[in-house]
Amino acid sequence: MAIIRIKTLFFYIALLSFSLGFSQTEPKNEAVKTQPAPNALDSKGERHGLWNGFYEDSKLLRYEGKFNHGKEVGLFTYYANSDKKIVMATREFDGKGGAYTVFFDEKKNKVSEGNIINKLRQGAWKYYHKGTKAIMSVENYVDDKIEGIRKVFYTNGKLGEEIPYKNNLKEGVAKKYNQEGKLIEESTFVKGLMEGPYKVYDEAGNIVITGAFKNDKKKGIWQYFEKGKLVRKMNADTINGYGKPSLKVKK
Repeated sequence: MAIIRIKTLFFYIALLSFSLGFSQTEPKNEAVKTQPAPNALDSKGERHGLWNGFYEDSKLLRYEGKFNHGKEVGLFTYYANSDKKIVMATREFDGKGGAYTVFFDEKKNKVSEGNIINKLRQGAWKYYHKGTKAIMSVENYVDDKIEGIRKVFYTNGKLGEEIPYKNNLKEGVAKKYNQEGKLIEESTFVKGLMEGPYKVYDEAGNIVITGAFKNDKKKGIWQYFEKGKLVRKMNADTINGYGKPSLKVKK
């Protein structure tokens, strides 16, 4: 018992010596620094430090992240209006007006992701097939408008479509492919409307249908083929509004 008491005494003496030594090295009258409370403002009334936002109706957490004198910095997390605290999106702010953004579904699967600058989509954005990690499409944005080739993919990752865009409207020759990568359709667009040649191919690469569109409607002679042979013609100009039958090609 005496040995235990001596050890205990030595422990308290050592603890006291450490406390005294620490207090002697600490600057006098210096306030103890504490972590700023959430939702604080700086001297100019700007949000600064950790902030939590809440839904007005449910009072549940809507977002959390850090501000640096009024500007978002680092990772922000956004939640659904649910007591399950479901993450619906994250944004990684670069401090220059840009934020790499990822949207999720309720099961934590990615829905889409890409960069947002000044609240507008910019550059490449990826969209995912529902409930999977497979990319459904890749689109390039300039000021929140699609610009360039939009690519659509099958769930196996194979390219399914290539559609050219200009100022958020389809412009140029769009192509569709089957899951083996073979071209099956070509259509031409002008300012978002089908305008010009249209072709459909079979799996062997043979022409199945040829025709043309004008102002998003069929125009002129359309031809239909079977195994490379012309089997039917149709005059779209006379059929529209008149109900005239197509012209069968004599064998």
